[in-house]
Formats: sequence, structure tokens, C-alpha cells
Amino acid sequence: MLDGGTVQTLWTYGAEGTHWSTAAETITYGETTETFEEGQFHMLPNPETPDTLVKKHHLDPMLALATFVDADPGINQVEEAARESAGKFNEYSVVAPVIVSNDTMSSYSGDLWDLRNKVITQVVTQGMSVEDGMKMYTDASASMVAEILESLNN
Repeated sequence: MLDGGTVQTLWTYGAEGTHWSTAAETITYGETTETFEEGQFHMLPNPETPDTLVKKHHLDPMLALATFVDADPGINQVEEAARESAGKFNEYSVVAPVIVSNDTMSSYSGDLWDLRNKVITQVVTQGMSVEDGMKMYTDASASMVAEILESLNN
């Protein structure tokens, strides 16, 4: 799907001859007529709504996880405002840090969530005080938390 070539073009822009073309031709959609030269990538009228051009097929070309090997053949078919917006996003976005984890943390994760839900249920529906709930959670999770911290510090 993300091969950087013909398969990615298929998933991004659709099938050649149905959704896009590089043939020399004149196409009409709605009240617009455009002429294209041989080799010029262009979208074709949408098979479902022939008054408009196909915009994309499955993958949004501005959000693809992989780049094309040579160049994105249809990038000029993407609205300038969308290209500009994606450029600004990429320039100013900050990737969130990866959450540290390991096998020990993963093995206790379900138990800690179950304990959390049990304590919340006791406090919310059974009348247990928040203080008693915190003590119950701390007491029951202490050995798991200690083992997790030890594994993360090693």
C-alpha cells in the first residue's frame, strides 16, 4: 500500500483511466473543460458525480505515512490551500514523546486498571470514602508498582 510507487498511487489517487490519467485529452466536468498534454497527471471526472473531479481515492496525499520514491505524481491536483495547511502543520507540529513501557509494566497494566475500576466503583456506588479508596488502591497495588519502578530503573 505504501510502496512509494504504483501501488501507493493506486491507493492515493485510484485506478488509472478511471480516476486519473496521464493521456493527452480534453475532459469536461460540469461546465468546465480542460485540455491536458501527454504525460501530465490529471484527475478524471468522478464516476459517481461526473460534474466534479476525483479528489483522492483512499489515502489522503497530505497525510500519507510514506513518501513516493520519485515524486508524488498527483500533488499538483491537491488544492493549494490544503498543501499550504499541511506544510504549516508539519513545520509547527510537535511529536508527542513515546510512553516508556516494558514487559513488567505491560504484565501488570490490566491488573492495575481492574483495581482502579474496583476502587472507583466502591467509592462512587458503595459509599466508600475517597481516603479509604486511595488506601485500598495503594495497599493492593504497592508490590506491583514497586516491581514496575524497579524494572524501569534498571
